Amino acid sequence: MEDRAANSAPIELALIRALGEFGLQGKLSALPAERDKLFALEDSSGRKFIVRLSAAEEEPHAIVSQNEVLDAISMVDASLPIPRVMASRLGNKIVWVSDRAARRALRVFSFLPGVPVGKTVRSPAQLRAVAVALARLDRALSAVEGQRGGNADVWNVVRAPSLIPLLASEPDDSARDMAKRALERFGAELASKFEVLPHQLIHNDFNTKNVLVDQHEPTKVTGIIDFGDLMYAPRVLDLAVLLSKFVTASSPLSDAEEAVAAYVRSLPLSKAEIASIYPLLATRTAMRIAVWGDRARGYAHPGARQFAQDAVSLLYSLERVGEAAFTGALFERALRPAGV
Repeated sequence: MEDRAANSAPIELALIRALGEFGLQGKLSALPAERDKLFALEDSSGRKFIVRLSAAEEEPHAIVSQNEVLDAISMVDASLPIPRVMASRLGNKIVWVSDRAARRALRVFSFLPGVPVGKTVRSPAQLRAVAVALARLDRALSAVEGQRGGNADVWNVVRAPSLIPLLASEPDDSARDMAKRALERFGAELASKFEVLPHQLIHNDFNTKNVLVDQHEPTKVTGIIDFGDLMYAPRVLDLAVLLSKFVTASSPLSDAEEAVAAYVRSLPLSKAEIASIYPLLATRTAMRIAVWGDRARGYAHPGARQFAQDAVSLLYSLERVGEAAFTGALFERALRPAGV
């Protein structure tokens, strides 16, 4: 381990000692993370790993569950580019690290090469590749027994109406009213309809930061990361989450057609699921307006205001297209034979 331990904060000292249980030492570099502490580790031989130190409030059973899900996915589809959970010398996949304030879980994962999609030039071919990767992941997750995973906290779509008070932070009256209508509609008429859709464990955070692609071949997916928002929900919600982050406000329908057509060719959806994509996409986008708008006001997150504004632009675009036209186009494209 690099010779700066004496100057590290107490939790970092504990982290350095804990890594010894994995037989690892090398240079630790902090990575951006929303809740956990995340580090890249490179040892003297050039091997790379990802080290994750859980947030103090993370429930131990949720951490164990995430590990079990990752292991199960690997058993179902070993070629899926997901992180592998590394075991310590004693065979433990979690090592507990304590400081004066809290007890945290330390885990070590395999390193996945590539760059986040959000840092690349986007294209329809890339969007199709991303959608196929999600379909493969959802197929593997459908084989995971039980309802493992947490409730995704604020991003649980079932709780969408409870986010309405957060819209007070949205400065645009029209955007605030539009988002409120989407959230109210979910509570009033959509939640019960979605209960009958096929349910399974879903990733629930398939966004442009959590999908990695080859830097030189940006249509090749090299990694799917961050399984911290796993939840049991309608399968099609995973696709709606992807759309909420990958489709653009300038061409929401054509982008959605590309993604949905690629997804259903790998993992077919029922007519009821396809019909639910627009309202789920609108709901998830309204949730982004509420959550990120509130965070922009509540704490110094450098991108929060822009995240909220991007969601506003997308929801405006979706309303301009309209649910009937959007859903009709998805049905036509999803049912069209490949290559036509």
